[in-house]
Amino acid sequence: SSLKNVTFTSLACQFVLSKFYLRTLHYQRGLKNLKALEVVYCFYDILVPNAFLLACYLRSIKTVSHQERTIAATWDVGLIYDLYLVSGEAWVKLMKIRGYSNTDYAALGLPRSSMLQLKPSLDRSRFGDKKIIVCYDLPVCKDIYFLSLTTAITSGDSLWCFYKALIKLAKENKEYHLILKPKSVGTIHQDLQAQTADLDNFEVIIDLKANDSYQLAQLADLIVGKHTSILEECLAAGKKVLCFDNDAYLSSIDYPLKHPGVVVQNYDELRQRAKDILMDGQYLSKEALADLQDNYYKYSDLGYGSAKRQIEMLLSKPVFLKKANEINKPSFTFDFNQAKENV
Repeated sequence: SSLKNVTFTSLACQFVLSKFYLRTLHYQRGLKNLKALEVVYCFYDILVPNAFLLACYLRSIKTVSHQERTIAATWDVGLIYDLYLVSGEAWVKLMKIRGYSNTDYAALGLPRSSMLQLKPSLDRSRFGDKKIIVCYDLPVCKDIYFLSLTTAITSGDSLWCFYKALIKLAKENKEYHLILKPKSVGTIHQDLQAQTADLDNFEVIIDLKANDSYQLAQLADLIVGKHTSILEECLAAGKKVLCFDNDAYLSSIDYPLKHPGVVVQNYDELRQRAKDILMDGQYLSKEALADLQDNYYKYSDLGYGSAKRQIEMLLSKPVFLKKANEINKPSFTFDFNQAKENV
């Protein structure tokens, strides 16, 4: 009779939990060999397996990570770090509402926002008096399963809608110079380059390595793009940013960046907001801009490089040292101040 109560769902759950249990044991065995290990800094938050984080917890090893991409907070709720570094204080409340189980938080800003200041600036003299609009897209995705998860925001059709709006903006506004920096180059960009060959105020960057995204952002009077993390980093660094949301992706989720002054959904809205910003000097009110920059997308001087450099910079921050030492327990006596001296 007990077999009658066994369902496919219960078997599937037992299978998944068993795999998770075995993976946790596997990580525990590995961590057992690292007897001096007391803290782990995870460079990319959502890519670290929870089985590993649980193994660290069971061995009294503290875990720390930072908010790599803020958009992940709209769908990922599985983070269980001891100390989680966020891009602004307002994220803490949102994450708690969404069921995050991090023990504590500290707001240190967007790690890559300082890249706009650290990179050497480019010469903009060749553009004359034109207003420079730097544009960022998303890579084309042809995987049907992935497209279903992202509401086709990375489909070719969606990107062409974005590109056509940019082309029209360049054609109708010769006082603008548009530069598109693709996320990754594909045939769609070669087609776009061919279609815009007769436009002297529209560039498509094909050699990605020779053109740094953050150096291009420094040049910009305005940044326009599909939603990607560099838009938020530029906003934090003081740049004026517009997100082209033709799929209504941002507009349909609970996300701070979907401010009506930041999001545009079609060409007419893009043209008007570009004029407002570049010709009339009207972006966001001081209050709205301060809310985004102070509470959600803070500028950070952490820099962004190797994990070693990230740790060095973190250990120089009083707020991090304070929060880190607050999570100490009798079983965890790691001295962050001493670690700072030893890095």
